[in-house]
Amino acid sequence: MDQVAAEAYCDGAGEDRFHRTRPAVALLLCAIGLTAIQYAGTVELFHQKVAPVLPEVSAVWAARLPHIWWSGWKLLGYVGLPCVAIWAMGGRVRDHGASIKGLWKYRWMIGIPAVIVCVVVFFMARSPGFSEFYPIYGSASDAWSELLAWELIYLPQFFALEFFFRGYLLKVLTPAMGRHAIYVTMIPYCMIHFHKPLGETLVSIVAGVLFATLAVRTRSFWTGALIHACAGLSMDIFALYHGGGFPTRW
Repeated sequence: MDQVAAEAYCDGAGEDRFHRTRPAVALLLCAIGLTAIQYAGTVELFHQKVAPVLPEVSAVWAARLPHIWWSGWKLLGYVGLPCVAIWAMGGRVRDHGASIKGLWKYRWMIGIPAVIVCVVVFFMARSPGFSEFYPIYGSASDAWSELLAWELIYLPQFFALEFFFRGYLLKVLTPAMGRHAIYVTMIPYCMIHFHKPLGETLVSIVAGVLFATLAVRTRSFWTGALIHACAGLSMDIFALYHGGGFPTRW
């Protein structure tokens, strides 16, 4: 990425009296948001603290609610907090990589990496550790309705994650750091994969740089979001294919 592309990505961010404080605010929100997600937005915490005070629900919803809690905290940390900061500092969300205007002309930047990612995931999914980890929702293989419900819970958090790292954080840091902002945003992105299989964590380093570069080139986080969603969906599909098999009932 050259400096011209970096400067173009910053267009529309606005030059107001809060401009110089935005990087500090963004990095602080990164620490706060990731901490909240790590400690409050877990399935384990839901079972320990939240489930005991909820009314009794059906077995189906008892299985789904912990993961809705997990996904909801990601939406809060990755989208809610940044949006509050953007509005409080006089900015506009669409100026932080959220626009889809002109995205169609970059369709090859989405299609080719998406195909490559799916092929890589297919071979990664053959390892025993991968099939044991994915799908994260244990009931996904019980029925097609459960698999569909899980993907509706699971996939939105990829878009939220991309908005935060390749939209908000990258947009705010680029004026101060130029092309180096790509690598700065890659570091916490890699770290959120530390509890996952080693292969996926290593791939996240490459993906972090690639998705950020695409965001700068297209001036939108949606390129990475769509590729990321394809990767997440393919992980579940191929894990089921190589593992216990697909559901046999609706």
